[in-house]
Amino acid sequence: MKPFNLKHAGYTALLSNSGQTHTEEYEGRSRITSLSKKINGGVYMPVVMEKEMEAIVVDYQKDQALRKYLEELDDYIAMLARRLQSAGRQMDFEDILSSICHKITADFPYSERMCDKNYLLTKYAAGKKTHLGVMMTNQDMICRHMGLLVGAAIDYFKDNFVQNKSGVKLKPDTEMGFMADIARDLEESKSNGHAYLVVRKPEKNGPKNKVFVVDPAAGRVMDVGKALESKDPRGRGFYRYAFSALRFLFQDYSSADNHLLTRFLDLAAKDPTLQQVIKDVKNNLKDPNSIRAFYAFDAKKNLRGVL
Repeated sequence: MKPFNLKHAGYTALLSNSGQTHTEEYEGRSRITSLSKKINGGVYMPVVMEKEMEAIVVDYQKDQALRKYLEELDDYIAMLARRLQSAGRQMDFEDILSSICHKITADFPYSERMCDKNYLLTKYAAGKKTHLGVMMTNQDMICRHMGLLVGAAIDYFKDNFVQNKSGVKLKPDTEMGFMADIARDLEESKSNGHAYLVVRKPEKNGPKNKVFVVDPAAGRVMDVGKALESKDPRGRGFYRYAFSALRFLFQDYSSADNHLLTRFLDLAAKDPTLQQVIKDVKNNLKDPNSIRAFYAFDAKKNLRGVL
């Protein structure tokens, strides 16, 4: 497969002005970034986009439209769980993610008009805080809104773990990162951004975490471990997801992810495009802990000359 040259720039990373003034908050709310541990209660307003888009508030305590939808989603998953149980199977973690993702995909078709800057900035003033439920009601949902809704759903199920009507266990230790990354094809000089979640299920009784990419705009849930072992050709979607998954794993390093990180580096030795992706990850890691984790793996796999 001919490699294509990608340059990624993550615009959900915490940014600062000349290293002096940090901007972790926006108008009294915590910014939702790839480093956020929770989606609910925050606002998605990347620093570099403050004059380009609305500030999306995710708060199911105050946003009644969002709260109502999440309650309906709880009922929907409970119904699916009963159907599976009657067929002799229990709903597992991936089933929950897939159910959340695919229902959101079905309920909120991608709104092409939101890609028209005139419509966007006329309907929603740049930088103005707007509840996610407003976009949901108006059917003005594109990837960033759909990804945030998945994140809100995960927070809701975690917060209501004991009371969860579905009886399905999405435990409070479930981790996620809201990833919004720009991919630029250097040959065509085109850039495009896309937003989705990386979700990690810690394994308490085993040495290996499970990691998924949940992309409701594409109606897709990808088990990262299975994708690495797949014999199918790797399209551009795989490399974008790989970039975000690796960025998440190094930003919040766990030794239980060693199997995935080792496999990524093994495959990169024979895949020039994956090598480029890993270089891009390295260039986008900012905090000392993630940089140290990256170089520890780089040294172990003897790929310093390659990467």
